[in-house]
Amino acid sequence: MNRVICTGVVAAAFTLLLATPAMAQSVQGGIKGGVSFSTLDGLTDVVGDLAGIDIDQRTNWVIGGFLKVNFGRFVAVQPEVLYVRKGAKAAATGLLTESVKFNLDYIDIPVLLRLQTGQDTGFYGLIGPSFGINIAAESESGSDTEDISDDINNDTGLVVGAGFDLAHFLIEGRYTQSLTNISNDSSGPDVKNRAVSLLFGIRF
Repeated sequence: MNRVICTGVVAAAFTLLLATPAMAQSVQGGIKGGVSFSTLDGLTDVVGDLAGIDIDQRTNWVIGGFLKVNFGRFVAVQPEVLYVRKGAKAAATGLLTESVKFNLDYIDIPVLLRLQTGQDTGFYGLIGPSFGINIAAESESGSDTEDISDDINNDTGLVVGAGFDLAHFLIEGRYTQSLTNISNDSSGPDVKNRAVSLLFGIRF
């Protein structure tokens, strides 16, 4: 049910965005990609009954495309479609060091308000919701991999970021925090994605 609701929200957002270009002064597009430093809030509570467990962030990647719908010089709406890998690593330390990596793949669809100092060049800030559709999830320990997609929900998060746009090139940093529990275990603790990303892009 959660996946159906999230998909419906995404479809409604795209319907709204299709109607906005006619009202906007210009529409631009581009591609972006970079690295994401992710972790899972609440994972400590899930494995908290195990002694000697440390939760570490993971370095993952992000790639996708975006539109920039300008409403004047200083305001724009920026919808994106991103392929994002999220997750964390749980490491047990002792005589033998063992770790389990959690790989969570999402199609993220942020719909962001962009406040900018110039339409083509300058600094800008971003804020808005992001709707994530989980397309794969697995736990990895050594050479063993287990599919855990049935245990992972879709994700709704908040994005806050800032960047600099120089003509057709941009560099951007952003912070993304889940607002909903991605764990399908309603009786267990909440687990939420959290990530800091550094992105580079080209605007056409």
